[in-house]
Amino acid sequence: MGRLVAQGKYLHRNGQKFFARGVSYGPFAANSRGESYPEPNRVAADFALMRQLGANLVRTYVIPPPWMLELAGAHDLMIMAVISWPQHLTFLDSPEMSRDIRDTVRREIGALQRFKEAIFAYSIGNEIRSDIVRWHGARRCQATLIAR
Repeated sequence: MGRLVAQGKYLHRNGQKFFARGVSYGPFAANSRGESYPEPNRVAADFALMRQLGANLVRTYVIPPPWMLELAGAHDLMIMAVISWPQHLTFLDSPEMSRDIRDTVRREIGALQRFKEAIFAYSIGNEIRSDIVRWHGARRCQATLIAR
């Protein structure tokens, strides 16, 4: 598959420019294992259709299970995985909550390290409400989310 490499203002994979052509996938009702995705055979069929349509990137709404990352690699798809938490919470008002968020991000990214070639990016928290950013400031929000 090949890992993405930044060269100037472009991403490259296997020596060629990589242009992200993505689709979102989910959210879904839990499958028979309690995962927030369809059964593996359905995901494999969906991935095949995505590739047929020219997609090379899949954006998820929750961390995908290992079998899904393996299927993505088999279909030459990359995953943009969301590491979520309840966005409505004012996480900067609570040092404990901020610490819990950082710990969750570290744990989730660490668990996916063996699939790093299939990972396009991580989206941390999906989105932070604009009123939280206005109240606390963008720099403080960013500083809280950068792993230390």
